[in-house]
Amino acid sequence: MDSLTLDFQYTVAIIIPNWNGKNFLAEMLDSILVQTFTDFKVFVVDDGSTDGSIDILREYVCKDKRINYTVRNREPKGAQTCRNMGYGLSKGAKYVLFFDNDDLVAPHCLEQRVHFMELHSELDFGIFPAINFRKQPYDFTTMVWGCRYLDDSLKAIFDWTLPMVGWTNIYKRLSYERKELQWDEQLRSMQDSDFNIQAILKGCKFEYADDAKPDYFYRDAEESVSSKLYSKEHADSHVHLIKKILESLNDVQQMKYSKDLMCYFIKFVEIMITHKEQVKKLINTSWIYSHRWFYVRLKLWQLLGCKGKILYCLFSKEFDLFNQKQTAWREFGSEKVHSLLK
Repeated sequence: MDSLTLDFQYTVAIIIPNWNGKNFLAEMLDSILVQTFTDFKVFVVDDGSTDGSIDILREYVCKDKRINYTVRNREPKGAQTCRNMGYGLSKGAKYVLFFDNDDLVAPHCLEQRVHFMELHSELDFGIFPAINFRKQPYDFTTMVWGCRYLDDSLKAIFDWTLPMVGWTNIYKRLSYERKELQWDEQLRSMQDSDFNIQAILKGCKFEYADDAKPDYFYRDAEESVSSKLYSKEHADSHVHLIKKILESLNDVQQMKYSKDLMCYFIKFVEIMITHKEQVKKLINTSWIYSHRWFYVRLKLWQLLGCKGKILYCLFSKEFDLFNQKQTAWREFGSEKVHSLLK
């Protein structure tokens, strides 16, 4: 980690991982260059693109000295490694933002976020509303992220909802350093959830900018990482995530969130249902074993052949509760979108 310093050289560092983002990268960079707040630097970390992205980056580096790029020079491959590398390049910044290469930002994004953080100097990070789109902002707006959903944001994440994502937040770099935050390079998915869970558990002070205007536009792509959640590679990642969460929670927290964790856990079991070895690793964790009835049902499910219908039957209450939470989350998002766009 860098030595702690208050000697800020500029205000905002924007970190963007890029892999084969040729189709949308220029749009994202253009949306950054028209920001009303201009004291920023952009650090694009390329993940080994083969589509000509580097040519685009070279053009923008020549166009504006605030844009920088580098190529990932270590393993493992992935956006999380690129984000950690980008953070290492952001020395001298007061605040840090993590954007994706295929999304867009509103012209007021940086101004709104910096102003909020300057007014709330006690915060480690602030959270701002983001909405989805297809080809251009507001053409397909059905969901919102970065808004206060439940008073307990940790519970909200365990409920498989997204009250905050990496790109909805602005982080005070000094706090980021003091709390030793880092993107987990072992994860293939659920990276944003893990990052924010760890930030909360490490005691970061945060607040939702309730009166803010949407300032980030998430592109609804036809294919996303969610379609890969069912692969063996991602199953290994899920095991790592669950174990990490359980190890990060103290006894009081494990008891407080036990019902939420059961729903969270059983959803992962459903996703990993064809990967028996990975499921076995999850079932044999001490937390599962300590919840005897939950553990017994899982072992019975294994003995009966790990069939989907049997899983739904044995854990019908957990799946019903999970579905109720998802319905409530979608309804919240739909209502919030309408209020934000009035």
